[in-house]
Amino acid sequence: MLAAQIFLRAGQMAALDKLRTELLNRSAVTLQRHARGFVLRRRYARARRAALTLQARPPARSLSLAAGDMQPLCATLVQVLSL
Repeated sequence: MLAAQIFLRAGQMAALDKLRTELLNRSAVTLQRHARGFVLRRRYARARRAALTLQARPPARSLSLAAGDMQPLCATLVQVLSL
């Protein structure tokens, strides 16, 4: 195998290093942006599902109340509110 050597003018190696650093920084920012977006989309979907589940369920008290049970509850509320 032949070892290839490249001779650069003064300052060109620094310019190439700067270009490499900028490219790596841009790549890192892009990866972070996509990763954060992925995580936040999953977190939002989970929160949205939880909110919709809670909103879709009727309150437990209303399930136990039949039509006849509503009148004593309303009478109690009227008494409490009139105090």
